[in-house]
Amino acid sequence: AGHIPGAVNYEWSRGMDENQCVRDLADIREELYALGILGNKEIITHCQTHRRSGFTYLLGKALEFPNMKAYAGSWGEWGNDAESPVEK
Repeated sequence: AGHIPGAVNYEWSRGMDENQCVRDLADIREELYALGILGNKEIITHCQTHRRSGFTYLLGKALEFPNMKAYAGSWGEWGNDAESPVEK
């Protein structure tokens, strides 16, 4: 159905290695920067229900991104509100 305007997708499982441990933070930072996700920007994590995006929120905190926030309502709230803008 679309996504929240301005959202950039970072697949949460990319933050883990084959043993489901957090990958090297420097490598994750490089991937995020390549997507335009910079530590000096306001970053708000979300997914469908905020379960997976909770992990990416913690990654941002571990990377010491100062403007890291989490949207607990996530798409389940946003996508079901007829007043919310949606980008396709």
